[in-house]
Amino acid sequence: MNSQNRDDDVRRAIRAWQVRPLPNSTFRPEVWQRIQQGSDAGWTSYLKRHAASVSLAAILTLVLSGWLGKTASRVALEHQRETMIVSYLVDLDPRVEAMMRNRTQ
Repeated sequence: MNSQNRDDDVRRAIRAWQVRPLPNSTFRPEVWQRIQQGSDAGWTSYLKRHAASVSLAAILTLVLSGWLGKTASRVALEHQRETMIVSYLVDLDPRVEAMMRNRTQ
């Protein structure tokens, strides 16, 4: 048998092939039942199913917030300290203020 005959046989078989699924009378009711069950699930069931990832996200958020707060307060404290030092030095000796003006110009 040559390849031309085999190709023709395959083409005929493909053209004749049809999918005929078995009828299932409970398909639609089962689908709607699953949809209803999914919509009944609220936040509590979601949190129960994803407890590990939600806990990890909450912990990371708290740690990051604490670190950012600490960094921001350190920067603000350093700025306030510098301002107080300059103010003190200017109060002691007005020439310090003149020197600072010359440095910034």
